[in-house]
Amino acid sequence: MPSLAEILLTIPQSREYESLGRFVASCSSVEISLHAIARQLMGIDEDLARLLVGEPRVGDLMKFIKDVSALKGIDSTKRKALFNALDWASYTNRVRSVVAHKPMHMQNKKMIFHNSVTARFRKKSWFYECLSTELDECSTIAFNTASVISDVMDQLRLFPIELPIYEKQKASLQKLGLPTDPQTIQDPIRK
Repeated sequence: MPSLAEILLTIPQSREYESLGRFVASCSSVEISLHAIARQLMGIDEDLARLLVGEPRVGDLMKFIKDVSALKGIDSTKRKALFNALDWASYTNRVRSVVAHKPMHMQNKKMIFHNSVTARFRKKSWFYECLSTELDECSTIAFNTASVISDVMDQLRLFPIELPIYEKQKASLQKLGLPTDPQTIQDPIRK
């Protein structure tokens, strides 16, 4: 690992900053869609729903959505599509937590994020490395996930799902050459 001085003096190029900004913005679209569907699932006045939901962490919000959808008896096809989107939201949120909150240094073209300075114990240190193009792919996944959650909201309002929308997401990701199942993606953190 580099020294603290090397970490603090690392200046990424504009390409890396663009990828970071794009990714953080894409994660915001996921968070907005999660809030919107949580309020819709509650089926109450929006102002009251806003007051009750508040601004929880993304993980807590996803758990809330799963619990409310089960309580409301949302049919299994719609729940499967929603839970698939929530898996993707969880993946992008884990990456966002690293790239938005951990120090970074550049090594060749790789952005390396780590907790080596902040880890409570050295043996708990980890790092996450990616290229700006890989972060751009995560942005695409996040925007796509927000779109799928929006589609589920529409389906809950209007009519039963005829073609499961998670299949549409899968086809879109395949077309881009991106992974199609969040369960198969290697955890971004390496110890």
